Amino acid sequence: MKQRVQHMREHGGVDYESEYRITQPDGSTRWIASYVGVQLDELGKAVCARGVSRDITERKIAEQELRETQRRMELAANAAKLGMWMWDIVRDEVWLTDKGRALFGFGASEKLDFDRFRRVLHPEDRESVLRTVEDSLRTGAEYECEYRVVLTNGQIRWLGARGHVEFNADGQPARMHGVALDITKRKEAEEQFRLVLDAAPNAMIMINKDGQIILINKRVESVFGYTRDELIGQTVEILVPERFRSHHVEYRHGYFCDAKARLMGAGRDLVGRRKDGSEVPVEIGLNPVHTSEGLSVLASIVDISERKQAELEVARHRHELAHLSRITLLGELSGSLAHELNQPLAAILSNAQAAQQFLKEDVFDVNELRQILAEIVTEDKRAGEIIRHVRLLFRKGEVEQHFGNLDINEVVQDVLKLMRNDLANQGVTVQTELAENLPAVQGNRVQLQQVLLNLMLNGCEAMIDCDSSERQLVITSGVENGAVHVSVRDQGGSIPEETMERVFEPFFTTKADGMGLGISVCRTIIEAHRGNICVRNNAEGGATFHFSIPCTCSGAKNST
Repeated sequence: MKQRVQHMREHGGVDYESEYRITQPDGSTRWIASYVGVQLDELGKAVCARGVSRDITERKIAEQELRETQRRMELAANAAKLGMWMWDIVRDEVWLTDKGRALFGFGASEKLDFDRFRRVLHPEDRESVLRTVEDSLRTGAEYECEYRVVLTNGQIRWLGARGHVEFNADGQPARMHGVALDITKRKEAEEQFRLVLDAAPNAMIMINKDGQIILINKRVESVFGYTRDELIGQTVEILVPERFRSHHVEYRHGYFCDAKARLMGAGRDLVGRRKDGSEVPVEIGLNPVHTSEGLSVLASIVDISERKQAELEVARHRHELAHLSRITLLGELSGSLAHELNQPLAAILSNAQAAQQFLKEDVFDVNELRQILAEIVTEDKRAGEIIRHVRLLFRKGEVEQHFGNLDINEVVQDVLKLMRNDLANQGVTVQTELAENLPAVQGNRVQLQQVLLNLMLNGCEAMIDCDSSERQLVITSGVENGAVHVSVRDQGGSIPEETMERVFEPFFTTKADGMGLGISVCRTIIEAHRGNICVRNNAEGGATFHFSIPCTCSGAKNST
């Protein structure tokens, strides 16, 4: 202040403005703003000074607090690696913190305006960024954008920016301020993630909690026929056949309530819907993914069209093999079947001849004739039932596919009827230990009959060298651990340990004239019924074949 007063005395004729502090008698400090004018005489010397002083303490305190706030904000922004910016729209001046200038590649003293900002934007992102800025200025919506900037050394940096628009009293945009963050590493990680997804052999789709598709890989385009742009933002139900869509929405909500890695629709055949409306069989694995935007789910989808076709081909070969095995069985059972048919046919012939003899007489007993005719009908039905069983065993095609609820004990009894005479001719007795009230199994009656026929014939052949008193088959049934069990035990020779593991191999046989198909077909049939089959030697001699089939849920014993 002394220097200023001295200057006024020496030069005068100048208005002076200054700010200074004073110390009051109580020791407190006040800020004063002074405005002084100097009056000169005819010789140009200062003779008088007039002015005004104003207390500006509150303004100075406010300015100091503002500077402290800005300093703290800049420290916080730097700590968070954020660049703070402010655009004075009226003056077209852009202010940036040091961190902000470094993010954009601006010099420390470089004068900045909006055009300078526009020029550092990557050419491919420039239009979308300018459009976002215009939308914010027009609507007042929050400004949020991710874009690339090109630094002076040619380096490309990804930035994420958020901002807010302030309007003046006339409703015009006055300034815009916000923060910018370097997101290059995140974008590189996302790009690597996308490349990994695109390289995956499976179709990969990520959806958010609203069911919207937010990410897909290239395999999705080839499986479903949609382009990336056609799917992003759509709900995932666009890939679900219309008849399943309403249920799928419920399944999706249920999954997000208890999200964990698992297969979708376990135990069900799943299909997806292509763009052209056709359907594709698929398997889907679900994995929850926690992101900054909330819980999402990544679905890994496998097109199993080729596998399904291969399975159909394998099933066709399996059915042909089973059919060949049944023909072989019927050849072995021909004597027994002939005997079973001869009995009802002989009874029919005898009763028919008796009826003819009655009709030759002038007077005959009508009731006795009715009884003869009833016996003919009964024996005819019996013969017809035997022929029906034989025809089913010979038939190919749909019978192979037909599954229904079966009482396994009834299947056992059917096979015993077919083999009754054959067992008698070989001197083999059968002991049955069938559990009562067995739950039903889901199966094909003809195929399960074929399994039992194979196992019983195999047991009879194993006892061919035994004394007649020792030739006994024991057939048992029961239920355990949700499955119905059936065992066929013989008293023949034991199976050598070195061949035990090969018993179920196709074309493996120890018989001179055997084909090696019977036991192998048994395993194929039982596995098709989701069951298991095994063999073990008995302690007292002989072997036991054992198979199990899962019970049906209802437990009903409805025979099909």
